[in-house]
Amino acid sequence: MPWEGGGGSYGGGGMDEEDRGQMTFDGKRMRKHVIRKTVDYNSSIITQLKGRIFQRDHRDIPSLQPTSDYVKYFEPAARLRHYPAFSFCTKYVAVCVTKNRAANKPKYPIFCVSWTPEGRRLITGSQSGEFTVWNGLTFNFETILQAHDSAVRCMRWSHNDQWMVSGDDTGVVKYWQTSMNNVKAFKGHQDAVRDVAFCPTDIKFVTGSSEGHLSVWDFERCEEETQLKGHGFNVYSVDWHPYKALVASGSRDSTVKLWDPKGGGCLATLQGHKNTITRVRWSPNGKWLLTASRDQIIKLWDVRNMKELGQFRGHKKEVTSLAWHPSCETLFASASFDGSVRYWLTNETEGQAEICGAHDNTIWDLVWHPLGHMLVTCSSDHTTRFWTRNRPGDEMADKYNANQLPAERRQDALASLAEAAEIAPHRSGRLPSVLQDFTPDEKGAAEGEADIIPGLGSALSALANTLKVEDAGSSKRRRDTRDTREPPRDQRREQQRNQHQQHQQQQQHQQHHQQHQQHQNYQHHPNQQQHQQHQQHQQHQQRKRARPTHNQGYPNPDRQDGWN
Repeated sequence: MPWEGGGGSYGGGGMDEEDRGQMTFDGKRMRKHVIRKTVDYNSSIITQLKGRIFQRDHRDIPSLQPTSDYVKYFEPAARLRHYPAFSFCTKYVAVCVTKNRAANKPKYPIFCVSWTPEGRRLITGSQSGEFTVWNGLTFNFETILQAHDSAVRCMRWSHNDQWMVSGDDTGVVKYWQTSMNNVKAFKGHQDAVRDVAFCPTDIKFVTGSSEGHLSVWDFERCEEETQLKGHGFNVYSVDWHPYKALVASGSRDSTVKLWDPKGGGCLATLQGHKNTITRVRWSPNGKWLLTASRDQIIKLWDVRNMKELGQFRGHKKEVTSLAWHPSCETLFASASFDGSVRYWLTNETEGQAEICGAHDNTIWDLVWHPLGHMLVTCSSDHTTRFWTRNRPGDEMADKYNANQLPAERRQDALASLAEAAEIAPHRSGRLPSVLQDFTPDEKGAAEGEADIIPGLGSALSALANTLKVEDAGSSKRRRDTRDTREPPRDQRREQQRNQHQQHQQQQQHQQHHQQHQQHQNYQHHPNQQQHQQHQQHQQHQQRKRARPTHNQGYPNPDRQDGWN
């Protein structure tokens, strides 16, 4: 569409400079074209479809190198499930803020989030009882509807991807179709419904309430079949086993219980936490149970022998949410009360990657995309954020990944972020807590820290154990050359500034010395200039008398080449 008219179909006459920023059509102002961020997973799926013709299994997948040339070989997370380091979603993509229908309407925290079964849209539930639907490809707003009369606390899709069940603070349970059409609503509890889970056949589902018990419901008849009583306080989380009649629940009484949903009896009680259980989740393979608590600890249990397999420590505040990766059975993510996100492996007790300061407030829920290439978090700061995998060649120098860089690169990255925040604070946004206390004098280097290959995620030990990219010789060479590397940028600037000052001082000293010498010579020889000219004339005459003739073939000092 032309910006200036000349009597064409879009109106005659030229446009003023103040009107050129706005396009109009038929007397109406048109919306400006906005370039949106997107995470296109179609190319990686096409790469997988091409490679599966001749690739037997994961052993035939080409090894990725940390350069941008290997982006075209980046395959979906399901194909790379044997390499969990490629599924760490630490790269920030977009943020979605819930729209207000009225100009003076306040913003509300977001308590739960869920992808639609096909992964094309995202649904968020807020404290106001509204469902907000976002586009899962371009992350733009699509629609909003008043789903409940009170805060939405939970939502869960059935295994056949046809129904979604949600619960709110007043105990109301509602059924939803994929078109977001509400077909059923009933009063399930007298208090808030905290969590909901479907059985493997989708015939029944279980709800956990603040009343202190669980309820097993018949999905078609909407009738309560069994009450599971045994917790002394509020039940905050429930989950149904992937393929068995076994229900797990976590309560405020710091215990995790396993239930028989048919008989209504308690089969086992797991006591290992010292505070409220905030989340329980079965692993996709059905062998492990993951529990999170306000004691800042995550525990992994083996239900086959009722033993604790490991503890995961690293969060500085209460752990609020957990989510298993859809395709990699050893990878899971956790969120904390301080707004941070961590990625863990079941065979490693230390965190493998972290998004420090992912949100400015508590993260209440997080969920993986069905393909496993993206993670979504929702928080009390009224926002929903999207995180994806780092591509090969990414420098990871942004404010969410700078704290995971090697020591020699972390200092420069933090200094650049601090400088950008000073120059344009409105564009850089609020820095995470790890950067707010940063000073240029900090070194931030930790001895023995493993190097991280940029672009391949933030893997620490997992990446080294999986790819085996370093040997003893390269490690020795790296240690020998560690002292010869360039100093940090701030130190180089200080050295250049000191050298410049020393150079200026030397020039000033030389000028003062020359002026002083000229003043002394003038006092002893007032006709110094005439005397020097006379001496130069005498020397020239002596050289002229001693000069041989040109035909003798001797060098001529007056010529530049030195010969006749």
